Amino acid sequence: MKIAWVSAAAGVWLGVAGLASAVTVTDFAIYARGDVRIQGTVTGDVGSHSGDVRVKKKASVRGDVSARGDVRIAGRATVHGDVNAGGLIQSKKSSTITGAARPGLTDTDLASVLASDLLPPHSFSAGGTSYNVKHGPLSLDPGSYGSVAQKGPGELYLKSGDYYFADFSGRRTDLMLDLSQGAVDLFVAGSMSLKKASVFVKDAGGDYVPFDKADPELAGLVYAEVHGHAKLKGSEWFGTIYTPYDTLNARKVWVIGSLYGGEDIRLSGKVSIVQYVPPNGNPPGDGGNPTDDPSPDGAEPIPEPATLVLLGSGLFALAVGRRKLSGLAA
Repeated sequence: MKIAWVSAAAGVWLGVAGLASAVTVTDFAIYARGDVRIQGTVTGDVGSHSGDVRVKKKASVRGDVSARGDVRIAGRATVHGDVNAGGLIQSKKSSTITGAARPGLTDTDLASVLASDLLPPHSFSAGGTSYNVKHGPLSLDPGSYGSVAQKGPGELYLKSGDYYFADFSGRRTDLMLDLSQGAVDLFVAGSMSLKKASVFVKDAGGDYVPFDKADPELAGLVYAEVHGHAKLKGSEWFGTIYTPYDTLNARKVWVIGSLYGGEDIRLSGKVSIVQYVPPNGNPPGDGGNPTDDPSPDGAEPIPEPATLVLLGSGLFALAVGRRKLSGLAA
């Protein structure tokens, strides 16, 4: 397949006319300090602060793609917007760029299309009771915990407030997010891993609904800051995930929200979907309180009691009848 390179010299005539005004990281669906790899569909802008962006075969980005390095667009991939690069823009004959292609941009030009940096990470620690649940429900109050792992089918209930985890993982877990009283913020000192997880959202109306049936703006009330690596596989996610110091890997996922990484971000799997919703209503990482650091000077937050909840048959029926992620491709 023929490969076309757009160089700085060849693209000088394009100039920088039409470049957007200065942006912030929360204007992006996906933004990393390192490299970004896209497979599947992204609705929103994609950016790399210091690396390259690769839009893989058959992928679709419904927004702009910008990188300080190179941008590479594989065969039958489409960017429904502009492509901006400090380096080169590589595209195959079968790929499509519907907007302008602007290679060789200076740092001054790139300041118009890339955020100056990511969100400032928070200083916090975690500790307290650990949970290793093989199956069944678990309900946690806001507070500080050790490692929380749900290894089998079950529901994990989180209400509005701040949570601090040493590590956080779930396998075939239903994340039940109660947003009726405000934001849910997760601060993970170690790693976060979700496999085949589903998300249900409770709003002011009082009922849990599948995340894709909820008001998408509610995704702006969910924030996870993970100081290790984050990995999602065959899972749903509702809100923002930010890994300020490590990589973020998402394979065969459906995300309503945004993904930000201090290193690389890799979105893989042909059915992967990211639908951009910016953090809103609660400044990201402020733990529901814009005036307080979640753990000043690294002090350990005081854990609140955690309670196991026995579910009624109605909620069990809801869990059994949930929509499977395999339906994404439909």
